[in-house]
Amino acid sequence: MRHNTSASNLNDRALNYGDGCFTTIALLSGKLQLTEQHIQRLTDDCEQLFIPFHNSELIYQQLAQIEDANPRGSSVIKVLISRGEGGRGYSAQGCTEPWFCISQHPFPNHYYEWQEKGVCVGIAQLTLANQPALAGIKHLNRLEQVLVKQELLATECDDLLVLDANENVIEASAANVFWYSEADGWCTSSVAKCGIAGVMRNSILGFMNARGVSIKIGEFPLSSVLSAKSLFMCNSLMTIVPVHTLLVKQKATSYDVRTVAHFREDFMRWLEVQ
Repeated sequence: MRHNTSASNLNDRALNYGDGCFTTIALLSGKLQLTEQHIQRLTDDCEQLFIPFHNSELIYQQLAQIEDANPRGSSVIKVLISRGEGGRGYSAQGCTEPWFCISQHPFPNHYYEWQEKGVCVGIAQLTLANQPALAGIKHLNRLEQVLVKQELLATECDDLLVLDANENVIEASAANVFWYSEADGWCTSSVAKCGIAGVMRNSILGFMNARGVSIKIGEFPLSSVLSAKSLFMCNSLMTIVPVHTLLVKQKATSYDVRTVAHFREDFMRWLEVQ
């Protein structure tokens, strides 16, 4: 098993086919957040992609070194796993030496402002393709998200919600979404057909289960979100960010950010002792 600092070899399958997976971990004030959950996600994703990666311990060791070298720093730590080199065309036959790399990046400090003030989101024109075999996995083929981010540049929104081919709400450009309505309570989208099963999403579901909070997970049309009282986005870097406005065809729907603020406070207290 080898580990690289870059996928420099032109025969590498991560470079050629996006054949691998990754995760992004928040380093906050010198402490890596949810490390075990991130490594477990990588392990699960490799298993689903049939990547024979069995060297999580070395990842743990290198992450510990990053913590030691950054006792008070905040940054983004990305761990990427490639199936490695080899195979003929798309076939991975004979490709038995996956590798990983860890990179460090500046923390997106605008997330702190988003947490306090909330964000305005729109709806992406691009829709996500349904593919249950890849659903939930944070694999390296992220061209759909690249195109959504390109759409975002042409708007005045902070982010965009993305629907699937059946016009169900799935996620934001790089975050999962939760919402609350008087009729249905808390809801979040299923990622059984498309979308990413984010580490923060799973942590929030764990919090709700521990607190006995009812949550509906399923396929929801946009009308479900439009009729909600509160809406938030979440990922491992932004944690929980309230949405104050959703723009759909120039029509603005407003949401109560106070409910999300209280929810986030309770969740963060719970998360600290896990």
